Formats: sequence, C-alpha cells, structure tokens
Amino acid sequence: MNLRQSVLEYLDLLSHPSQQIEYEASVPTVHIHGELVSQFCSDLFHPKSQQFLDAFTETEIKDLARLYGLLMETGRLRVSSATELLKEPQWRRVVAFAKDLRAVMESSG
Repeated sequence: MNLRQSVLEYLDLLSHPSQQIEYEASVPTVHIHGELVSQFCSDLFHPKSQQFLDAFTETEIKDLARLYGLLMETGRLRVSSATELLKEPQWRRVVAFAKDLRAVMESSG
C-alpha cells in the first residue's frame, strides 16, 4: 500500500467516530488516544522524506502539518476510552478537520 493511501485510510478512521470505537474494541490492550495520535505523528507524517513529499501536493502537506498540530494539541487529554475522547472539544476539532481534509484529498487524488 502506498503512503497516500495509508494517509487516506487514517483520515477515514479519524473522520468516523464509530470507526474509532470499533478500532478500540478490536485492540483493547492499547490506549486509543495514544494509538490514534501515534499512527499519524510517528508512522505516517514525515515531511522531510522525499516519499512523503512526492505523495502529496504542497497544499496537502500544509494541511497534513495542520492536522499534526491539532493532534499534538490533544496530548494533554486524559481519557481512558474512545467514548471519552470523542466528548472532548479538542478531539472533535481533529475529527472535523480530518473529515474535511479527507474529502479534499479524495477529490484531488
């Protein structure tokens, strides 16, 4: 699977609260908030990598950097479940931004 597709799938997960709850149920031993942040910030977002730069437009890279920032802002949240996470205004901003970004990237890609 290519990097762009991996990012689109991740955005799909972030865009759908029900999928976040299902994901948590499928991996009950992980801390859902940390896992969702880590998937993007550690595994997918590498803005200095040529592979990353080749996979996205300049505008998309800027938007992905904004998503990174929004995810980092949630770092202080202390939640123990996806249900709790989804109640947090900071996380709802992440979900809304991911939904919009997914739609834009899907239409351009």
